[in-house]
Amino acid sequence: MTKSSASSTKLLLVLLCIIMIGAAFYFGFKNFNDQAKEIEAENVTLDAQIEPLQEKVNNIPTYKAETEANNKKIMEIANKYGAGYTPESLIKKYLEMEEECELELSNVIYTNSSILYQDTNVDTAEGKGLTAYGTEVNVSAVTTYAGFKSFCDFINDYTERTTFDNLSLSVSEAGFNISATIKEYAMIGLDNKSYEAPEFENKEFGVDNIFGDLASDELGTLVH
Repeated sequence: MTKSSASSTKLLLVLLCIIMIGAAFYFGFKNFNDQAKEIEAENVTLDAQIEPLQEKVNNIPTYKAETEANNKKIMEIANKYGAGYTPESLIKKYLEMEEECELELSNVIYTNSSILYQDTNVDTAEGKGLTAYGTEVNVSAVTTYAGFKSFCDFINDYTERTTFDNLSLSVSEAGFNISATIKEYAMIGLDNKSYEAPEFENKEFGVDNIFGDLASDELGTLVH
């Protein structure tokens, strides 16, 4: 190989290396450039999301205050409801109403309770939220005009929420005939209220054994 051809070969190799380096740089740069554009576009999208998220973070104290205020309002409303009712508690209530309003109750019919409202997101001690129940009580009674007004006051002023769903009045020789559908309300889940069974004074209800038979000693007592 001549000196001239050797120089040409070296020059060709150098040129080839330059082309390879240039191609690698070009395609590598292009790839990185495309990735950079994708990252830049992603950053623009993320920047657009950061602002409202940061605003929400800044408003956390406001959200907490509003939540506490709303929970307080809910509990103020809820506290107007009773902690629960059972047949015996309603019996006592209507016995008190009969005596206080000078009514002669001829008919009291209780319906099954139904859920009126439920919110499991309200903070309560048991963590089960609040559930409001309602039941209708159909009442028929006879009273005087004064007794009728007292009857309306009793429902209106009762400590636990009670309302009229329907009320009609007629007059006969017996007096003022009342026919009313009364809605009883209760709220289950209140932290500061729990149901307490009523106590009856000088009144006995039930036979303690409604599905059983007379015992032999009871029979003996009856016979003798």
